[in-house]
Amino acid sequence: MSLKIAIIGATGLVGQELIKLFEKSSFDVDFKLIASNKSLNKKIIIKNKSYLVKKLNEKTFDDVDFAFFMAGGGLSKKYIPIAIKKNVI
Repeated sequence: MSLKIAIIGATGLVGQELIKLFEKSSFDVDFKLIASNKSLNKKIIIKNKSYLVKKLNEKTFDDVDFAFFMAGGGLSKKYIPIAIKKNVI
């Protein structure tokens, strides 16, 4: 069973470094990649699988096990409580 991980700020410097770490890992992971409007629908390949960057909204956390917030404090302040209500770690 693979882990479902959301990376908020996936196209930023810190988000890209986190993705590199996952590429080197042996974890079985499926991603939801989230970024600002300027990166919407950008294709990112992780471990030979293609992902499209999506927009952050409340549905982002549906069926997600873990979320990494690599974006600004304002987004984190707004969306972390939503993720917690959906039992996302």
